Amino acid sequence: PRLIPKNPENGADPVSPFPIFTWGKFSEIATYELKLCEDLALSVNCQDVTTTETSTSLNNPLASRIYYWRVKAIKIGEPDQFIESDISSFTVQSP
Repeated sequence: PRLIPKNPENGADPVSPFPIFTWGKFSEIATYELKLCEDLALSVNCQDVTTTETSTSLNNPLASRIYYWRVKAIKIGEPDQFIESDISSFTVQSP
């Protein structure tokens, strides 16, 4: 099975500084972990959000630039069992 990031869509431009991140649902999943970074390697200025829902948002607005994100679905009772989405990107434009 594949975990599909839905919103923001890969390559989306422009995106609001307050995006709502959504992805597909899997059964038997305890948590989802969103990783949002400023580089494709997912290592620069990253924000991590953990949720039990299939959507989340951030508390602060994003600056104008390209962002990269991925979501990981972690199985109930088995933290070493997970599914990761492909990395998607989007661009935030200042108003």
